[in-house]
Amino acid sequence: MRLTLQVLGPGCWNCRRLYRSAEVAAERLREQRADLEIESEKIEDPGRFLEFDIISTPALAINGRVVSAGRSAAPERIMVWIEEYLQREGSQIMDA
Repeated sequence: MRLTLQVLGPGCWNCRRLYRSAEVAAERLREQRADLEIESEKIEDPGRFLEFDIISTPALAINGRVVSAGRSAAPERIMVWIEEYLQREGSQIMDA
């Protein structure tokens, strides 16, 4: 499965911290799960924030779905969010 971790923010310290955490989480998951392709994307253009319907940054989205806004997170927490996202997506595929 292919995932894109999108970090939204104007480039502040917390935004950079969240991006680093997302990169670490992605690397750890790549090592654990060969079936995952994970890339990270920085979105610093405030105009694009509206696409995600967020009002506070930093924010983290997985494949366009916002999972956190207004705070940074440790890599371990991001890994949990990714696993939860994968479980939801898997159950939706099974239900179809």
